[in-house]
Amino acid sequence: MLRYSVRSLLAARGRLLLTAAAIVLGVGVVAGTFVLTDTAGAAADAAYADPDPRVDVVVRATSRGEGEVFSDITGELFAEPMPASVLDRVARVGGVAAAIGVISGDAHLLGRDGRVVSGGRAPLGRSIDGSFAGRLRAGRVPGGPGEVVIDRRTALDHGFGVGDRVRVVASGGEPRAVTVAGVVDAPEIPDAVVLVGYDPASARRLLAPAPDRVSYLEVHAAAGVGPGQLRDRLAAALGSGYQLFTGAELAAERARNATPTEGGDTQLFFLAGVVALLTGMLLIRNSFGIVLASRARELALLRCLGASRAQLRRSVLVESSILGVVASVAGLVLGVGLGAGFGVLLRSTDEAVADVTGATRVAPRTVAVALAVGVGTALVSAWGPARRAGRVPPVPALRGEVLALGQVGRGRTLAGAALAVAGAGLVLAGARADPVESGFLLAGTAAIALGVLALGPALAWSLARLLAAPIRRVAGVAG
Repeated sequence: MLRYSVRSLLAARGRLLLTAAAIVLGVGVVAGTFVLTDTAGAAADAAYADPDPRVDVVVRATSRGEGEVFSDITGELFAEPMPASVLDRVARVGGVAAAIGVISGDAHLLGRDGRVVSGGRAPLGRSIDGSFAGRLRAGRVPGGPGEVVIDRRTALDHGFGVGDRVRVVASGGEPRAVTVAGVVDAPEIPDAVVLVGYDPASARRLLAPAPDRVSYLEVHAAAGVGPGQLRDRLAAALGSGYQLFTGAELAAERARNATPTEGGDTQLFFLAGVVALLTGMLLIRNSFGIVLASRARELALLRCLGASRAQLRRSVLVESSILGVVASVAGLVLGVGLGAGFGVLLRSTDEAVADVTGATRVAPRTVAVALAVGVGTALVSAWGPARRAGRVPPVPALRGEVLALGQVGRGRTLAGAALAVAGAGLVLAGARADPVESGFLLAGTAAIALGVLALGPALAWSLARLLAAPIRRVAGVAG
């Protein structure tokens, strides 16, 4: 029976392999989404990995009525200003070698054409002190009001270098001409921002939210004091109302936020894969039904030769398993290519996404999911035709009297309509929400697809007549 299953599959390979394209597409999109997130995660970890953190502990104020608010990619765009007096309290804590009040705010760098340098990235002005000396790619830290440092990506993209004169609009003021004193490349300055760094005195004058406020604190530990130990001491001294993070914790958070695992774009790709798989189930089910109907006499002859119903069912399921394995492997290969393509697409539309141009990551989990999804889809799709194959009466089938498909039940039609309507409602609700509820979109699309699967037999005859009408007028019944 195993040899028979393989030969039967090869005999109908044209129809079944074309049908397998649906599995290949669905598995490819699902696997490509995993490849994208794994590759982007590895790139983010590498980009933000810092074996020698510049800062040991960062202290931020928590807004009233809010809990843990640290979730932004840069760690400072949404910092709640705190009284400058906190700096003195921190400096007196045992184990603190130095405490620096960081000033951050809006600073728009203008390009050579006079337009704001953006490219989808957020403007960031902040104070740059001597601790950044080891992070400079060129030049030095700013030494006065007429000097700034900029980030490496901006320097490369716009051709700026040390000694160039540029113009900056700080805190909504007038454009001011300054000199680029240095180019910085630090893990805490991600690609998501356009950095303009001032010396602390100039930053206080141009960017400070108020004369007696700082954006947050950067604390350096004394010799023999670990970052975690210093964080705990500072937390005990400051009490509630502050958030404290070690340099390693900040690097890990930035890497998580730079990975598009929860982004709407990747969820959209994953959703497309689910829809393709559900569509593939319908196509495979129909294809197996058609192929088995054309083989009714063959199956009846096998019954006459002693094959049991269970053997016929297993034969059909073996054929679908082989089809699923082949399609899954092809889909996995496609998914690797799609993962790289998704990365290029996201990179062109969302500058906050981590660079995914490095080595493509194919995790064992991706391989397992691809095989499970592809083979599972083929088996589920072929189960109904396999059961019908086992119920073929030998003698009528040998005479060519093939059993007609049963009528579609009213319950199935009503259930399909209800699923389709409910799915459409979920999709509309998710799309109209602010922000968009991707969970509603996923559930709604799946419900619509299942509803269409249930309604398919009920709609097939009407759709066939509609689609055939123009052809029949030209070529008659044969057309």
